[in-house]
Amino acid sequence: MVLRWAKICSEQVFYTDDANQREKMEADLKKEIKKLQRYRVQIKTWMQSNEIKYNEPYQLALIDACKLIEREMK
Repeated sequence: MVLRWAKICSEQVFYTDDANQREKMEADLKKEIKKLQRYRVQIKTWMQSNEIKYNEPYQLALIDACKLIEREMK
């Protein structure tokens, strides 16, 4: 959900002509990017825990989630 919202915000920033609306959208986009960064850090923390290191399906799911976040942040 956060990924979709960030993508929508980034598209709206480029397509709006109103300066006030653009500033608001840029602020929203920055907020969403910070959320994504926090999620990425949390996932990497989970990946380092012993419970996940030795449970391959969970580790693979977290790796995929982390890659998705990083790809969407670009």
